[in-house]
Amino acid sequence: MRKARSINKRKLTNSIYKKINKAVPQKLLLDCVEVITEHLIQSVIDDKAVSIDNFGTFSTYTIPPHNGLNISSGIMREVRAKKLVKFRPHIILTELINQKRKKFS
Repeated sequence: MRKARSINKRKLTNSIYKKINKAVPQKLLLDCVEVITEHLIQSVIDDKAVSIDNFGTFSTYTIPPHNGLNISSGIMREVRAKKLVKFRPHIILTELINQKRKKFS
């Protein structure tokens, strides 16, 4: 199995910079990526679903308070409610991933 490579803001900026033939300064591209990620994060914090065409949707959901067992002590205690972020990939992205997976099988 191949090790997944990660991408960060700097790598994304470099990729865009090369793709547009170095037509825009890298610092400006990095600032744009920062603004976009800040906006996406704030939208998710505000309980808004963030949908990116042909990529997917980020949304939040709440796990209600419930009783949980502390395995080491054996004591039941209440676990507080919490919000989590989920990602649902667009069908096009899912199909592309599965096509790539078939090539490496």
